Amino acid sequence: MSFETVILADIKLEKREQPPVGTYVFQLLPTAEVRTNKFTGALELNLSAAIAEGDYKGRRVFWTYPDPEATGQDGKPFAWSAQAMKKLEVVIGEDALDGEASKDYFNRVAASGNARFTAYFGPNAKHPYTPAGADEPNNELNIFTVKPSA
Repeated sequence: MSFETVILADIKLEKREQPPVGTYVFQLLPTAEVRTNKFTGALELNLSAAIAEGDYKGRRVFWTYPDPEATGQDGKPFAWSAQAMKKLEVVIGEDALDGEASKDYFNRVAASGNARFTAYFGPNAKHPYTPAGADEPNNELNIFTVKPSA
């Protein structure tokens, strides 16, 4: 088969199984960015990490922290978001610089290659999401379970 006969529009990706529920070691990736959520219009900090060890090494996970100064639809503030980001900073073990924005901090420490942590990976307990045609809910990184990696 030559590259002239490969028509990308005709190729369907094979569905890969998601890593099973469990606690994994993750490597933070330098992909942090603040974006506006297209569904809610709220600002959020988006981060990603790769599983660093085991059979699923290299698989990426994505998660968000809502704007700590915003409030949810129920009127409750997202102040917990700042606390969750601070906990990840403490777990990583490298202090933020004076005046450094959270996005810049996470990108800086991720680029060092030493930003590892452990966290639980499983269905969201409050809002599990099961895609159409799937039997089980998607697994996601639980931001409240981050701990230092060994």
